[in-house]
Amino acid sequence: MFVKMIRLLSFSDKDASAKEVTIRADFDKLDDFGTNYAGGIQVGNTSVNYIGSLPHGKSRTALRFELPPQVKEIRRATLRVYVTGTLNTPSVKLYGTDTVDWTDDTDAFPDGSIAIPLTGEEENHFESGKWKEFVVTDYVNDQLKRVQNEYVSFIFEGNSSGDGHSEITIKSTNNANQRPELVLVS
Repeated sequence: MFVKMIRLLSFSDKDASAKEVTIRADFDKLDDFGTNYAGGIQVGNTSVNYIGSLPHGKSRTALRFELPPQVKEIRRATLRVYVTGTLNTPSVKLYGTDTVDWTDDTDAFPDGSIAIPLTGEEENHFESGKWKEFVVTDYVNDQLKRVQNEYVSFIFEGNSSGDGHSEITIKSTNNANQRPELVLVS
């Protein structure tokens, strides 16, 4: 028997009209210069994903979240990632995508050609050892209404503002305490 399990971190009632649910990413993937790594890269005992660039290419990270079935519309959605390091911080763009039928054990990477830009400007304020938040309400509501997906996927891409190595590392789904989160308020 197949049992579908949604990875919830917490569910709370802040008041009678608002409910908050925090979902942990169920899959992540790193595309580093054309090589896919499922579930992040192991660096010692820490699992991380990279966003950034080297002189010979760029790395990008995809995150996927399974939406709870009871959520049909939300007031606010916040994507949270835990930053473990920065090096010559690159400019980072965050996208949503309609491609949700990928997992961390396949070669497929979500198709960036159909990505939906979520931010109007490139983000470059990342602090090591802190959570970074992105408001993604419009994209999540679009997926719930238009596409009616049970999953939402996000892609981080980084570009160096100059020559050389620049990257941001974020915790992957292999990390028990600081894995990527999607906080929904309905």
